[in-house]
Amino acid sequence: MFYFYSIKPNFYPLLQQFPMLCSRIDEIEEKQRSYIFDYMDIFDLKSSASTYFEQKVDVDQEVIRLEDKLQQTSYEIIVKNRYICFDDYKNPFVKLILRKYPYNIILSKDR
Repeated sequence: MFYFYSIKPNFYPLLQQFPMLCSRIDEIEEKQRSYIFDYMDIFDLKSSASTYFEQKVDVDQEVIRLEDKLQQTSYEIIVKNRYICFDDYKNPFVKLILRKYPYNIILSKDR
């Protein structure tokens, strides 16, 4: 599982200078996270996805899903307040979120 975090632009240079901070993301308090990470709204992201993919995108609680009728499969991401989860880089949502949130880090974690 991969975890995508959108970093606030003013914090991004510090994170690049001290990448070891990434390993401690789980230890950061919520108030500190609000200074570092952007809030990602699921409905804003759904709207962007609908425009980007030019087709209907479904939302079910924390999950945004895209149906690929040609390949008979579906792709999804899980959107939390300050991060997005996805299974692999073949997921078409990855290109969208990288474009929408240019200041970011992606961590691979087993939870």
